[in-house]
Amino acid sequence: MLAFKKTASAVLGAAVLLFFHRTALALDCAQLLQATQRAVSHNSFAMTVVSGNAKGVNTFLYTHSVEGASPLSVWQDLNGEIQGYAITDGRGLDFNRDKNVYGPLTWHPTLIYDKLMSESTVLNNYSCVLTGRARIAGHRTNIMRLSPIDDLRYSYVIASDENTNLPIELVVNAPGGATVLRLSVSAFSAVKAGSLKFIEDVFDYLAKNAEPQEQNGNMIAPGAQEQSAGEGSKKNADHTLVATKDAAKQIWKELRMPQCFRLVDQGVMQDQHGNKNYFQMFTDGLNDFRVYKTHKTTLMFPQIRNNTLSVYRKEYGAFEYAVVGEVPLVLAEYVLGALDGRR
Repeated sequence: MLAFKKTASAVLGAAVLLFFHRTALALDCAQLLQATQRAVSHNSFAMTVVSGNAKGVNTFLYTHSVEGASPLSVWQDLNGEIQGYAITDGRGLDFNRDKNVYGPLTWHPTLIYDKLMSESTVLNNYSCVLTGRARIAGHRTNIMRLSPIDDLRYSYVIASDENTNLPIELVVNAPGGATVLRLSVSAFSAVKAGSLKFIEDVFDYLAKNAEPQEQNGNMIAPGAQEQSAGEGSKKNADHTLVATKDAAKQIWKELRMPQCFRLVDQGVMQDQHGNKNYFQMFTDGLNDFRVYKTHKTTLMFPQIRNNTLSVYRKEYGAFEYAVVGEVPLVLAEYVLGALDGRR
């Protein structure tokens, strides 16, 4: 009996120790994630990044500078034309130096890196767990796994340098476990003085002249016909009626929305034929997507995926619905799942 009590006590003690060990790991992971975000946000550096997925490999030069009035991040292709995008103070632009073309920020696979490494990003219902250490590209790293509490969103694995806390690798996994994007750093270097002058000059020019208009984190070209519902009912220059302010507070009843996402915008777009196309925008604090409600089209691709970007369409009544955003297809299918069998 005494031996049994000692054994039971030992097992209970081990269980308590394991519980506190896991809790400590979780706390350490959250602190390490914040340290990694700070390391990126408050340092000037450049790094060569290899982006890989099932379709192939691309190489980029990522440059981050804190020498100006505001931090500036630039992604530039190292293959083909000198092109890429830049972000500062929530504003972004695409550029092609070979063609001397600059325009509003569009979607890029590497944008998820900028989002995750921003100090302003707050992960909504994600667990953060340290899974171990590994040597990657010559760096000794700590491995963090960020997993959503649901099975509908992407999970992320971040390897950060043990000494600098700078991220060495970012892996994006679909809910089923498949890797949809891998960003690996192959080399670091110092930022050369004046190397980003051309980007800063372009931002200054856009601020004084025809700066693209930012709408909920997405850049749209000046004069675009998309309208937000945040200021009540109104008409634009093309007489497109915009939804009322009260309507923006209501999620369309035919949609199924995961609890982590909230409605942040709503509006109407008018196409070249004068048809009104409605949209609602949702975010979980990290990624966002839109649901478009339009008239049926003659050519329809049910689903398309490009890296982490998904497009999923479904017909319902006289309309066609489309979920578009940096979310897995399984989440898009869930959002429009209530339309199954209904016409």
